[in-house]
Amino acid sequence: MLSLQKNYPLYPDMEVDLVTRLMHFSQGAYFILSIVLCCLQWAKDKENALQRWLAWLFTMLMMINILSFILFFVWAPFEDNIYETDFLQMTAIYPCVLLLNEAAHPNTMKWSKVGWGFLPYVVMWMLFRFGGYTLLYNIAGYASVVVAVVGICYTIYSMAMYHQMLRDNYSSIEMKDLRWLGGILMAFSGLLLLWVIACFFTSGMVAMTYNLLSCAIWSALYFFCNRQKVIVFFEKDNSQDIAEVTSSIEEKDSDCNSNHHESVEPQYHFAVRFIQLMERERYYLNPDLSLADLAAELNTNRTYLSRYINNAMHCTFYDYVNNLRIAYARKLLVETDDKIDVVAMQSGFNSITTFRRMFSKTYGMTASEYRKKEHNG
Repeated sequence: MLSLQKNYPLYPDMEVDLVTRLMHFSQGAYFILSIVLCCLQWAKDKENALQRWLAWLFTMLMMINILSFILFFVWAPFEDNIYETDFLQMTAIYPCVLLLNEAAHPNTMKWSKVGWGFLPYVVMWMLFRFGGYTLLYNIAGYASVVVAVVGICYTIYSMAMYHQMLRDNYSSIEMKDLRWLGGILMAFSGLLLLWVIACFFTSGMVAMTYNLLSCAIWSALYFFCNRQKVIVFFEKDNSQDIAEVTSSIEEKDSDCNSNHHESVEPQYHFAVRFIQLMERERYYLNPDLSLADLAAELNTNRTYLSRYINNAMHCTFYDYVNNLRIAYARKLLVETDDKIDVVAMQSGFNSITTFRRMFSKTYGMTASEYRKKEHNG
């Protein structure tokens, strides 16, 4: 909760300008929202570590807002409490960064990491307030900005790796991908910028925007984190497998074509059975098909199968399976009069949006336009 004045009376003079009133409203909205989100998150059945850590983060934000409220409206232990509220806000930056990265790196957020990120601010505040080291306030502020920027950049990199691994292991990525996290990172960057501006310029409009943007970010985190299906791709002892798969990803071509398999078949004992499963038995019609499922059916491991798909088909598992689904959907569009959404479901898609996007990308027109063209031709 960002405030620009110090030691507000509990009932301020009503003769204030509109911007100040809006700033007070935004402070109240942020304060109430932090309590509501905290209570809602703890009341939910938390299915994974991401949701549990979100509950603790909301608890921390609620406590920061309560302490800030007390310092501004109830009790003023120091002459200028603005420094205390700034230090409180700084302590929240590192846990926020850890939570965002937890979405791309499941089960990596630990209490030890949170503690080591929190401790320096406590030490700097004590030295600043009781030791007279006023420079530490500026150092803490600059360090917070650096931590946030580095954390945002690393999370962007982690997202790219996560999405690549996702496409190599799953044929359907709805509710598993992290496209929403990109928007959160952009908003978080804007919030950081507003916080920096507020440190140098006194502006009620900036404070109001900061508080309202904070409300939007925490509300979005509540929605998306509780909807997200957390995926752990490999166990810890498979680090070599990860390196091998990543290496093959970097070497493959972007062209996805099942006709490529002939030149590399002899290297893989399951190649004939793979083609039989996918192209004759239409194993791809299973909407929840994953690389692990297919590897188990072929009596091989995921790394070996992933390498085969990358080298033989020159594409990811996701692209290969969905290209087969699109080809089958094209056949249904020509041979049946089923509705588009029915065709999509029968072809193995569990999202009509994904089907429409991939069909248009493949054939340069919508499914309805393609059916009309075939029937008129």
